[in-house]
Amino acid sequence: MLRFYPLVLALLLALPVKGHAGCVRETLVLISQKLSGQKALEWPFQKYFQNGDPRGWKTFIDDSATRTGGKRELGGNAANTYSVTLPDGTTVVTKEFSSSDLKDQARILSQLETWSQQDRGPKIVGVSLLPGLRGTERRLLVVMEDLFAEKNGLGKKLLSGNGKQLGLLRNEPAPARKWLMDRMLGILRTHPDPHPMNVVFRVTEIAPGAILPQEGTFHREGNKIYQAFLVDPSGEEGNPNDPIFNSEIQRTPSPLLQYNHEWKNKYFKRELGLD
Repeated sequence: MLRFYPLVLALLLALPVKGHAGCVRETLVLISQKLSGQKALEWPFQKYFQNGDPRGWKTFIDDSATRTGGKRELGGNAANTYSVTLPDGTTVVTKEFSSSDLKDQARILSQLETWSQQDRGPKIVGVSLLPGLRGTERRLLVVMEDLFAEKNGLGKKLLSGNGKQLGLLRNEPAPARKWLMDRMLGILRTHPDPHPMNVVFRVTEIAPGAILPQEGTFHREGNKIYQAFLVDPSGEEGNPNDPIFNSEIQRTPSPLLQYNHEWKNKYFKRELGLD
């Protein structure tokens, strides 16, 4: 029926505006405008659909998890982030965002795109738009690069972890540790939820012929490359000048210390053996 909708609409719009016919015409115009607006809002997501299907990646991920048995929860307040092993053995990270207007979901996608383009976030593999709680809402499923995967576009991963696992880097050269500390703290200041677990590091053994990232986004020591990335987007921009992040350590409640800039500086230095 939907494929005939444009023709039916055109015919009805051509009818004289009389009584009930006028009401039907006005209703159809409103429906047409609403559908057109909804399609426009979906446009930023469409290039990430699998074969043009808004549900394509969701179906593929669910099938992959069933076939490989490789689905592992990565945490998050809503238990909505997973590592999934695909049939070819590679892994991706999926995150599903709760039902919201497409404008809200578009901000999340835009933030991920910006992080990825600036080499401070995971690459976007695919997207699904799923039915939401209300007719105008959608749930957003994002399939992303697994920053902890054994291999990446640069070569073989040697080390990876988040800001609570910095001790793994203790044996790395001091210049690399210093660069990583500055890079992680710097990009974390731009995150709307800037606690240490929302920034991750990765050390990779560079493969021959690998194309290096943008200058300034990595540190190199011999055949090793060091990088840092933000995770867990929300669509909001961080405010590094928020007083809650800049209070004196002694006056900061314990649960909020992980957000305090001064506390994080001391913590990163201690964990990386740079104090």
